[in-house]
Amino acid sequence: EVLVKHVTSGKAISVSAVKENWRSEKNFISSQLVGVDFDQSPGVDALIEQDAFIRDHAFLVYPTASHTDAAPRSRVLFALDAPITDKDEYKKLVKRLLHRFDQQPDEQCKDAARVFYGSNKPGYRADVNKCLPVAVLRDLPPHPDELKPPPAERQATAIADLETKMRAEKYSLAVKQNILTEALAVPAGAGHRHEAFNDAA
Repeated sequence: EVLVKHVTSGKAISVSAVKENWRSEKNFISSQLVGVDFDQSPGVDALIEQDAFIRDHAFLVYPTASHTDAAPRSRVLFALDAPITDKDEYKKLVKRLLHRFDQQPDEQCKDAARVFYGSNKPGYRADVNKCLPVAVLRDLPPHPDELKPPPAERQATAIADLETKMRAEKYSLAVKQNILTEALAVPAGAGHRHEAFNDAA
């Protein structure tokens, strides 16, 4: 009830408790909140009506501050039945949750120290008796990233010939520049450029 009142009055929340009150993933202690942003939302009521998962487990669904009738945007908040104390597990489970939705939620919501801004716009729906069991998250199908095989280890090869070494260095610099150029060409928004730089790394 406190969270609902806080968020719907327009105030922000962080999903996690952090060390030294400094919001950063490296300071993550635990989280018992998950938020999902729908930038192409059908609207609060439609989200609840169309998705049984949201209907059964979300304690708050509200229009975000940037919501308009022409471009509906909604946020769904889940309260877990127990805190998650491992940052990597939290991110993995949130990615599974995001992957199960057909409405293409914002992938940046997986940040373990993310802030969600509140909104005082009318039309929110709250049920403080709803919670999302961590066991339900763990039972969701794995995110495709979890199924990728680990990269093969590469063995460094010493290059004795100076001319060959210089040519190899020029080639590697050109490849790196091309990778960065391609990542910078990805449109910003919905986490796409962020993912492009992760892939590049």
